[in-house]
Amino acid sequence: MIKYCSRCVMPDTKPDFYIDKKGVCSACRNFDKRKVVDWDTRQIELEKILERYRDQSGNTWDCIVPVSGGKDSTTQVIRILQLGMNPLCVTATTCDLSEIGRRNIENIKQLGVDYVEFSPNPKVRAKLNRIGLAQVGDISWPEHVGIFTIPVRAAVQFRVPLLIWGENPQNEYGGPAQASENNVLNRRWLEEFGGLLGLRVSDLIGVEGIEAKHLIPYTYPTDEDLSTVGVTGLFLGYYLPWDGYANALLANAYGFQTLSQTVEGSVVNYENLDNHQTGIHDYFKFLKFGFGRATDIACLHIRRGRITRQDGIDLVRMHDGKFPWTYLGKPIEDILEPLELTTDEFIKICDRFTNKKIFKTDSQGNLVKDRHGNLTKINYDNESVQASVAATYSAIPKPTVSATTRALIVDYGMSNLRSVYGALEACGTTPVISDTPHDLTKCSHIILPGVGSFAEGMAHLRKNGWEEALQEAVLHKNIPILGICLGMQLIAQMGTEGGNTPGLEFVSGTVQKFEPSDKQERIPHIGWNEVLQKQSHPLFATIPENANFYFVHSYHLSTDKPDQILAQTPYCHSFVSAVVKDHIFGVQFHPE
Repeated sequence: MIKYCSRCVMPDTKPDFYIDKKGVCSACRNFDKRKVVDWDTRQIELEKILERYRDQSGNTWDCIVPVSGGKDSTTQVIRILQLGMNPLCVTATTCDLSEIGRRNIENIKQLGVDYVEFSPNPKVRAKLNRIGLAQVGDISWPEHVGIFTIPVRAAVQFRVPLLIWGENPQNEYGGPAQASENNVLNRRWLEEFGGLLGLRVSDLIGVEGIEAKHLIPYTYPTDEDLSTVGVTGLFLGYYLPWDGYANALLANAYGFQTLSQTVEGSVVNYENLDNHQTGIHDYFKFLKFGFGRATDIACLHIRRGRITRQDGIDLVRMHDGKFPWTYLGKPIEDILEPLELTTDEFIKICDRFTNKKIFKTDSQGNLVKDRHGNLTKINYDNESVQASVAATYSAIPKPTVSATTRALIVDYGMSNLRSVYGALEACGTTPVISDTPHDLTKCSHIILPGVGSFAEGMAHLRKNGWEEALQEAVLHKNIPILGICLGMQLIAQMGTEGGNTPGLEFVSGTVQKFEPSDKQERIPHIGWNEVLQKQSHPLFATIPENANFYFVHSYHLSTDKPDQILAQTPYCHSFVSAVVKDHIFGVQFHPE
C-alpha cells in the first residue's frame, strides 16, 4: 500500500523523501520553512555575492546563466538583469527540441543578453538516449547530464567563475558560492544534482562504438580546471522566493510562450515545453515510483493554497501516468525513431522498469492495462489509513445535531461563505447564508466568518444593520455564536487595524498586530500551526489535542481574561487562537 503525505499528494515511494509521524512529507516541511524566511536578508546576501563576482574590467561576463528557454530559466535571466549583472546565457540543446521550445530560446536572446547554444552530436545523443532508457530507465539521462556539465565547461572555457542556477532541488542551501571557503564546484555537485542515476559517463566508452571523444560534452571538468578558474555556483531560488506559476506569469509578460492546452501528462500549459522526449521521461518516473508530472505540479499548488488536496487527488487520477502516445503533439513513433526503437520494443522496456508492487496485476502477476495501455495504481490516497482513522473517529461521542438546528452564516460582504457552508453541511446540518439581519430571529446558531481588516469589517456590520441585530441575538437572546478568523476578532472589545475601532464587545480584549519574536517569524502568519487546548470544552470534543489548523492573519486577540482563553498557538511567542465565554466562541484559524 502506497502511503501519501496528508497535506499534499506525494507518495512515500519518491526517492530521498520521507513522511513524518504526523503524516507530513519532507517537501511540505521544507515549504513551511520558506514561509518564515527573511527574504529581504536573503536578497542582501545575494547582492553581496554578486558584487564579489561582478567583473569590474569589462573584459568578460559577470556570470553564466544556464538556460533552456523555459519559464524558470527565463525568470533567472530577468532577475539577473534586474540585479545589474552582465550574463552569458548558455543552452545545452535538448534531445528533441520542439517548435515552441525554439521560440522561447529566441525570446531569451531578445531580453538583451549574449548567448551561446551548444548542440551535442545528434547521432551520439540518440545512442545515449537509447542506452539511458534501456539501462537506467531514463531517456533524458544524457540531457540531464549535459545540463550540469556543458555550462560548467563553458565557465572554464570562458573563465567566468559564477554560475546562476534556478531552484535548488533539495531546497536547503544556496550553493557553494555562499561559502566563504571551499566554494569551488566539484564532481560531488554533478553526483548530487546531475541525475547520473548510477550510470557513469566513463562506463559508456566502448558501448555501441562510443569513444571518449564522443563524450566531451558530458564529461565534467577536472577539479584542477575548476580550481584554476574558481568556478562556483548558486541557486537563485534560495535567495529569492521561487514559485513556478509566478515565474510563468513573469516570463509570459516578457515574451515567454505557453500552449493553449494542458501538456500531456501534466495539469498546466506552461511547463516542460521544449523537448518531445519529456513525456517518456515523466512516464518512467511514474512506472518506477508511482507519480509523474501531474503529481509534482499538483503538490506545488496545494502547498501554496491554490487548490485543495482533494483537487490534487482528482487531477492526479485524470492526468498522471498516462501512456505517452504523444507529447507536445508529436506521436511516440516519431519520438522513438531516432533511437531506432519500435513502440512494441519501448513497451517491453516499460514493463521491465515497472514496479509491480504499486500497480494492479492479475492473478498471474501480469500488469493490468486498459485499452489505452494505462496502468492503475493500487491506491491513490491513504484509503486504509483513512479507514482506520474513520473507525476511531466514529467511536468518539459526537454532539447531536438536532433537527431543529438552524445555523445562520452571516453574509456582511467580507466572508468566505461557501467553504463554511460546506463544512456545516458535512457536520449534518443545513445552514442558511443570509444578508438580512432580521433572519437572526429564525436561527438557533450563528456563524460569523470573515476575511479582511477589523475596521472595514465593523464598518460593513454597521452599514448593513448587523451590529445591533447580533448584539440583540447573542447578548439578550443567548443564541450561540462562533466567530471565525476576522469573525473572532470582531467579537472582541477593540481592534487596532485601520485605527482604533470598537468591536462587538462579546469577549474581553483588543485585537492588535503581531510583534515577531525573531526574524524567522514572518507576518502575516500563514499556514498550518498547532492549536494547544488550554481547557477542556465541548467545542474541541472530537478534536485531538494539539491538532494543526490553517491560519492566515496579521493581527491577534490579546486578553487579560485567562478563563476566556480556550486555546493558544506558538507563534510570535504565543497568541490566543480560540476563545470562549458562555455561549460565545471564536477561533482565529479556519476550521472549515
